[in-house]
Amino acid sequence: MSQTAEKIYQERQQKFEQELTVTNKWLRLLSFLRLIVFMGGLILLYQLRMASPLLIVGLAIVLIATFLFLMKRYSELSEVKQMQENYIEVNRNELKALGFDFSPFGPGNEYKQSEHPYSFDLDLFGDFSLFRMLNRTTTSVGSRRLATWLQNMMLSPEKIKARQEAVKELKEKLSWRQTFSASAMLYHEDDAHIETIKNWKDIEVKFPGETFFRIAGIVVPLLTLVAIGLLIAGEITFGQYMITFYVQWILFGIRSKVLAFFFDNFGKNSALLNKYRKLFDLIENETFAAEETQAIRQLLISPRRASTEINSLNKTIKLFEARLNMITVFLFNSILMWDINCSLALLKWHRRNATLLPQWLQAAEQFDALNSLANFAYNRPSTNFPVPENDGHALNATLVGHPLIPETERVDNDFQIDGNGEFVIITGANMAGKSTFLRTVGVNLVLAMAGAPVCAKEFRFTPTPLYSHMRTDDDLGRHESYFFAELKKLKVILEALKEKGRIFIILDEILRGTNSEDKLSGSIQYLEQLIVNGGMGIIATHDLKLTELHEKHPKTLRNQCFEVNLSSEGLTFDYKLYEGVTRTMNATFLMRQMGIIPGKGQS
Repeated sequence: MSQTAEKIYQERQQKFEQELTVTNKWLRLLSFLRLIVFMGGLILLYQLRMASPLLIVGLAIVLIATFLFLMKRYSELSEVKQMQENYIEVNRNELKALGFDFSPFGPGNEYKQSEHPYSFDLDLFGDFSLFRMLNRTTTSVGSRRLATWLQNMMLSPEKIKARQEAVKELKEKLSWRQTFSASAMLYHEDDAHIETIKNWKDIEVKFPGETFFRIAGIVVPLLTLVAIGLLIAGEITFGQYMITFYVQWILFGIRSKVLAFFFDNFGKNSALLNKYRKLFDLIENETFAAEETQAIRQLLISPRRASTEINSLNKTIKLFEARLNMITVFLFNSILMWDINCSLALLKWHRRNATLLPQWLQAAEQFDALNSLANFAYNRPSTNFPVPENDGHALNATLVGHPLIPETERVDNDFQIDGNGEFVIITGANMAGKSTFLRTVGVNLVLAMAGAPVCAKEFRFTPTPLYSHMRTDDDLGRHESYFFAELKKLKVILEALKEKGRIFIILDEILRGTNSEDKLSGSIQYLEQLIVNGGMGIIATHDLKLTELHEKHPKTLRNQCFEVNLSSEGLTFDYKLYEGVTRTMNATFLMRQMGIIPGKGQS
């Protein structure tokens, strides 16, 4: 755990808790003042009912203005309160994360793919997964973007270095990152909601008779207001005034389906749009130095500022949402051609900005995902940014460890693979650490090619497609046995190697679903196919005979192992990686110790 990060999160949590206490006091005061103004105003107006009408009207205006001001201030402070509560939650969750409690963050179960080249084997998604450890996204699009970065690794050293610079820059912007998260938490979106907005660019928007209705939208409301004035002055009859009323509702009826179309597609989105306006504004008004963050920010300011355009849209939609109230929809459409004018305003906005929406949302989702990687770098100061290379070692790691194991508990190891055609065969007893080490290498490669820091003192690598086979599920739905499903996975890996020419392969105890002799024979032939085709990677096995391939391929095969110490007191593991082949196995020992089979001298 980073003591510095822990102290900072605690201080920030306390700071916002103190501010929240003050805000709650102000909200209670404003509530009381609103009640006083409302009740006191009614009593005062009643007491002055016999006074001059001018005095009563003037006093009523002052009281209404005061009440509206208090309501506006209450609404503003309510949002301040929500932000303070979000800040508290953000820092409270980070304190949990420092203790390896990642329960406040989404596990990404929706991104699980059993047939993905490596994500299923490496536990990238799930309750205790790499994604959940990293995930600080507060938008659905950002969550999807982060998952995509983990499942589709960058293979360009230049792009990886550019991402690293962006992560390093955001790592130091703790206050900005937390404001981004707290602002995004003001409204919880779902995929369907955001997809509706993303699809606006594809909607064919028309308003038949547009020119006529734009002119009518100005002229008719003006005539209506004049008619109301003349009616009050006694210059026209109520029946004459009603002509303007009927005209507005006739025009409304003529385009009622069009108005319903606009509201169905654009209405009821003001809260979501307000959230993205805040995010866009944060990005636009921040100064960035990294090439990637500058490029993303540029998406929001060129050809025009996204926050300004979204704010304009949000205001129009808020006005349009007045139609949700039966009284206001009747009143406004009887005087101001409200729905027609709102729809025409939305039409104008759509023509101007619909094609820019995808790039605006792309900017928000990329910053949301970058926030997660930067947060990981901030919380884990012992991590280091890897060095991607175009050639040289495929992997050269010093003191590499699994990021989901606390530093005080994990054992770090050095590991090296020189290049194409080289494999390391790892042997060891059960529970000695073989599978964990395979996942350690795989997960750190994923982090490295996503542009994040890795859990290693030093990590130099050549970006390479990653393929693994560590677990297989049978598929009853497709009538596939475990063994057949495993063969399909092995075939996919070999075909990918032949197609791409260079991939990093991680295999854990292949061909488990057949007898020992057949398994050994198949494993040897499969490994030789990988060597012939220039593959490289790690293979963990209990078949010590497989390690004898080193004698046939001394330049491309190396043997390393994890050892276990068997004694009368039990098993002890040091989880250190050694050169050579393991000397001990422990299955029988464990079965005797657990009472599954008789101990020595027992029957």
